[in-house]
Amino acid sequence: MLLKYKVDCVVDSLIEWLTTSVMGCFPSSLLVKIASGTSWRCAIALEKLTKQAELARVAIEGKERTARERAVEKLTDQPALAKVATETDDIFVYTLVLEKLTDQALLAKVAVEASRWNVRYKAVEKLTDKAVLARVAVEDGDQAVRMAALEKLTDQAVLARVAVDDGHEAVRRTAVEKLTDQAVLAKVAVEDGHEVVREAAVAKLTDQAVLAKVAVEDGHEVVREAAMAKLTDQAVLVSVAIEAKDQSARYGAVKKVTDQAVLARVAVEDGDQAVRRAAVEKLTDQAVLAKVAVEDGHEVVRRTAVEKLTDRAVLAKLAAVNDADHVHWAATVRLARLGDDQGLRLLIGALTNPNKSVRRQAAFDLVRVGHASSAKPLIAAYQDIDVRLGVNDAIRRFASDGRMEFSRQLKRDLDAHYAGHSELVPAGRTEECVRLYAEVVSQSGFDPYDIETSVGALCWVHRHYGGFLEPGGKEAARVIGELLNDTGGKKLMQTVWRGIVEAPAGKLGMKPHQVPDRELDFAWNGIGTWQA
Repeated sequence: MLLKYKVDCVVDSLIEWLTTSVMGCFPSSLLVKIASGTSWRCAIALEKLTKQAELARVAIEGKERTARERAVEKLTDQPALAKVATETDDIFVYTLVLEKLTDQALLAKVAVEASRWNVRYKAVEKLTDKAVLARVAVEDGDQAVRMAALEKLTDQAVLARVAVDDGHEAVRRTAVEKLTDQAVLAKVAVEDGHEVVREAAVAKLTDQAVLAKVAVEDGHEVVREAAMAKLTDQAVLVSVAIEAKDQSARYGAVKKVTDQAVLARVAVEDGDQAVRRAAVEKLTDQAVLAKVAVEDGHEVVRRTAVEKLTDRAVLAKLAAVNDADHVHWAATVRLARLGDDQGLRLLIGALTNPNKSVRRQAAFDLVRVGHASSAKPLIAAYQDIDVRLGVNDAIRRFASDGRMEFSRQLKRDLDAHYAGHSELVPAGRTEECVRLYAEVVSQSGFDPYDIETSVGALCWVHRHYGGFLEPGGKEAARVIGELLNDTGGKKLMQTVWRGIVEAPAGKLGMKPHQVPDRELDFAWNGIGTWQA
């Protein structure tokens, strides 16, 4: 080891002496060879090199990255830099070289001739020569390089050529996005084989006839929708709404048509219920709405027409017909919303209907209508669990719109009338059940129709009694479980049980080793179909 160290020192000294010798007889080719090697002595040799061609050779052939990069740092000659850029395989080297290369002619040479696509890409980023950029945009073998060239071009002829002829959809789309030639855009929008390119062309099209053709005939929904969104000519829209074979095209056109006569024709004659409904939603002609409400073959369309009707005589006739698809119900609700006594009476009467779904819907719709005369009947019928479900659902849903005040007042009236809530416990429960129920409600606001308050009530029980299996706790938990079962069966119980699983420990007042969900599982055992 000592001998090797001494030899290295001698060699280093020899290199230093030879390279600084006034005789200048040390061969530069040997310096290049040393600088290109793997020995750490290459740095010494590299610092002695000054000729640009020799530095370029090291930058290309050097085995050590640091030597190659240092050689580039010493390079100033533009042709030498261009040579390195076209011949090196080192990403770091060509990045450094291209940062120093400024000669446009040499950049053009690199952009066209370099074998590596990323070298050509970097050269294109610095190019300003439009002719070379056009050549690269059309001829380069890499899509990223062609796209980089396109970004710097405005020549419509070149852009048109690429938009039509390039083999990659991303390149064609880039060209399309810079095109202004409507004829070329129309050709691409109709003929291109990729929906992304056609959509880009549609985005720049203004020709209403071509847009209509695309909206009707294109094979891709996104492209059709993009074309339809740009259609504004009412004559074209009317033609599409009436004549197009494609349902989605007719539907989109109807949404934008304003001519009431055309909408009336579509509402009555179109073969698709969604298109007819779209027309009905924009209709104002009461005679046509009445015709559709009575004669259309689809319930949804008739109900949509009913909701637009203001003719009380027509609505009253529809409300009197108890049809299977419940158009009469829509007419009843519409009458009630118009303040008609007949509609309100029918809805209030439905609160005692034998069908629980009808009772629930009637309660919901009465709150939705928000007429003051319905408050007392709703309060009186509130003991019925189905009426109560409809009322509570409506109060929650309509708390943020124009019926908010009615909903708030109704809730206040219900709370005042059913203070303690013992009357809301279903018949047949024991006095102890009623007492526990009243206690839970007063302490937690429990409502079996509201999941959040149900979870909150169970959390209160767990905290107050110390667990769901403790004396008093089990009984209270079972009262809640039985009412949940009466209200929504096992499905509702499972939803509330999952709420307990997810409830924070602090809210439950948990003690170490307690597992509230398992306790509740056993407490509810035997309620309905619940099995622990």
